[in-house]
Amino acid sequence: MTQQQNKNCHVVAYTDGAALGNPGPSAYAVLLRFICNGKVIAEKEITGGFIKSTNNRAELWAVIKALEAIKKPEIPVIVVSDSKYIVDSVNNGWLIKWQAENWKKRPNADLWQKLLKQLQRFSDITFQWTRGHSNDELNNIVDRLANTMAQKIQSGEVVADKDPGFFESQKLF
Repeated sequence: MTQQQNKNCHVVAYTDGAALGNPGPSAYAVLLRFICNGKVIAEKEITGGFIKSTNNRAELWAVIKALEAIKKPEIPVIVVSDSKYIVDSVNNGWLIKWQAENWKKRPNADLWQKLLKQLQRFSDITFQWTRGHSNDELNNIVDRLANTMAQKIQSGEVVADKDPGFFESQKLF
């Protein structure tokens, strides 16, 4: 595809995370669509998960996995998430503020740093919020994919690894 043809193209990444319990078996799901001139040219689903993690971490993993999967960072990207926390963190500059503060007391700092590293690859990336469990068909698809994967992990049908950055605090009393 020529650079001129790429001007009319973009990637839409629908992302979602789920945790059965918080923490509990968790999963992420991504639906990537490569769109040119209003037509879907290619589509890819990505799912994965962890034995135990939180919903916020699953939501972050979904966005990170989506961005990692995009091989041409010069093409505009629209990330659509039902996590207002993630969308606002990027759109309102909180992520940059947290970095400037050296991630002090920032929950999930490991994943925010991974996300920031991925964001820096792209010259044209926007984040859009969509209401979860509503009439957004593509968000409902990734919601079902994430919840199905979490259920498969919980039942043992899918063997999942530990979330490498998740540490459950011990209760002392």
